[in-house]
Amino acid sequence: MDEYEFEKHNLSVLEEDIDITKAMFYLDGNMVLCAKVDRRLHFFKKKGDNIYVISSTLKVNLSRDEFKKLYRDTLFYLVNEEENSYDPKKDEEYYSWVERNDLGL
Repeated sequence: MDEYEFEKHNLSVLEEDIDITKAMFYLDGNMVLCAKVDRRLHFFKKKGDNIYVISSTLKVNLSRDEFKKLYRDTLFYLVNEEENSYDPKKDEEYYSWVERNDLGL
């Protein structure tokens, strides 16, 4: 993931390239993770027994097993929650610009 993604969301990256096992450890410790999935930045946080996933196009609670199955091959980033100013509208604007650029518009 490029540095612009983190700067755009005002994130401070504490650790990179976290596998699913370590991700579960951090989520159990109430930490916030993020990952780029299908060209979108997804955020992950434990809520009760579930993992809450949010992006500009998705908001869902997953069981631990569902989360592990869906994201088992994903590399996560540990981010500083207090600086997290995630704004889905900014994400939407950025990706519409990137898609137009990819099409040569």
